[in-house]
Amino acid sequence: MATKVNSDEIIDEDTQKDNNSAKISALLMLLCIVISWLLSLGVIASDWSSIGKAGRIAWLSPYCAFLWLWSLKNVMLGPLKKDLGILTNLIGFISGSLDLLGGEKTLSGGLHSLAVFSLICLFLHWSFAVLIYVRIYRKHGIRGAGPEMGKKLSKPDWFFHVFALHVFSGWALWLVSLLWVM
Repeated sequence: MATKVNSDEIIDEDTQKDNNSAKISALLMLLCIVISWLLSLGVIASDWSSIGKAGRIAWLSPYCAFLWLWSLKNVMLGPLKKDLGILTNLIGFISGSLDLLGGEKTLSGGLHSLAVFSLICLFLHWSFAVLIYVRIYRKHGIRGAGPEMGKKLSKPDWFFHVFALHVFSGWALWLVSLLWVM
């Protein structure tokens, strides 16, 4: 059954479901951006002075768990059948959890090295995504990238730009976090 949107456009039920799915994904991405920045900047601003050095990267645990589940969904249900986030977000989750459990010991020795390693992995993973987006924007321009990629991903035109915001914001988050932890 088709739904009439305006006089020129008719959308079938599958397309309507895809649009609703894209809206939910976009909302989750925007929430993810806001929450992750609030968590990381809150930690940086407070420097966890009230509880010593414990928890300096503990905020990674819930954030990376969410991103790992999203990567798992991508691999199982699409659209990305190969998502490097399965590995990088798992490493981030583990190091954040160890920081949360390890307390002050976390910032010394091997656990600190694991934290730095996980942030480097996350930063490189997101750097790769940024490079892909820069290439797409150069090829199609800012206005042309949305429609072009929307067709390839079977998503609305605007979805590509929301995802680009998510990617660029994530890249900046990992850079700031890496510099702060080192």
